[in-house]
Amino acid sequence: KDHYGADRPVDLRYNVTTLGNFAVSEANEEMSGTGSLTLEFWVELADGTKEMAADLGLNDIDFKFTALVDNMNVMLNITKVNIDTVDVISDTFGKLSALTIKVKLNNGFRFGLPLFNIVLAKHPITIPSNILNLFELSDLTLGYHDNYVYVGATPPFIGPSQCDKADAP
Repeated sequence: KDHYGADRPVDLRYNVTTLGNFAVSEANEEMSGTGSLTLEFWVELADGTKEMAADLGLNDIDFKFTALVDNMNVMLNITKVNIDTVDVISDTFGKLSALTIKVKLNNGFRFGLPLFNIVLAKHPITIPSNILNLFELSDLTLGYHDNYVYVGATPPFIGPSQCDKADAP
């Protein structure tokens, strides 16, 4: 605000640079992993051009989550997000502190996860139940085991319809 003025639109661009270390825990019924990403903040100036205000690296972000099944819907619930380090690659005003950003983001994740999970719960991942009009999946299940997740469903065969039989030679 001090550098660009109040109420300037800002575009956020991100790039996931690493994603891995996936694990599954049967005891905790949790999945986890680690990732890193870069964030660019582009401010729209008064003349309509855009300037990159900041370029940040968020490194070794540890995350944990669970997946809950309801009918054919899978709902994600994030239980942990923690950023190990932040790099300030560039900023146009020279005032960004990597440590301050890291602490504020990690505290924001700790306090904001319940609200974020409410939003996630309202947007489940729907697993298609009809497969090529031949099978109608039902009874989706999910099981946590050490280092893998079991996903199962019942696939009853639908069979040809009466219309298909009438069209047959």
